[in-house]
Amino acid sequence: TNAGGCRVIKYGTTRQSVLGLEAVLANGTVLGPPNRLLKNNAGYSLSSLFMGSEGTLGVISRLALRLTPVPPVRRTLLVALSENAGVNEVLRTAKIALRDALSAFEVMWEDFMESALAIQARGRELPASFKSRRAALVEVEGTDEQSVEAMLELFVTELIERGSVVDAVLSMSAQDAQDLWAIRDSVAEIQAGMRPYVGFDLGVAPSKHDAVVSATKMALTRALPHCRSVFFGHVGDGNLHV
Repeated sequence: TNAGGCRVIKYGTTRQSVLGLEAVLANGTVLGPPNRLLKNNAGYSLSSLFMGSEGTLGVISRLALRLTPVPPVRRTLLVALSENAGVNEVLRTAKIALRDALSAFEVMWEDFMESALAIQARGRELPASFKSRRAALVEVEGTDEQSVEAMLELFVTELIERGSVVDAVLSMSAQDAQDLWAIRDSVAEIQAGMRPYVGFDLGVAPSKHDAVVSATKMALTRALPHCRSVFFGHVGDGNLHV
């Protein structure tokens, strides 16, 4: 698989974390051994070829992984977006203000937030301004606490001055961050309450997320008036879940 997850915007997909591999083909041929060098221009890149093939080319028997240390400082921010704020506009602002410290940028549309907040009602209570609004979950990593907080302050201030956000909640502890991520991670409980359901994992350019969500909602309402839908995703890397 070439899976990514919530932090693709900083660390990339599985392909970016695999230096090399050993694979066994259907006829028993062994390809390898795994490359362990960061730069190796000799021959074909087996890892690039096999990552994402889902086992159709052969069985991967060994991997050489590129590991990244856990950052000492990590802050999570949840912002309630105004009605006129474009998701891509907020993402661009985050990339400029937070630079390479930006490690996650998740967006949850109104329907997802309503369902998630109902599930999380017994946990940390968010301001009423988050109800029935799109929300962006932003994570920042770094080595210095003061610089991370300064970047976040600059980011939030700029969004407020532009009228792009109406409220913001910043984690001040590991538990705070866990509570904020629990909103995004409510997807399993939301799906359980919607069964039977059909899920889609779409690749959409960040500049088109709002338009795609709006058009899809309208199409579903026309075709299936009683259909319930939720939209969320890793907008930072162009991924939308329906």
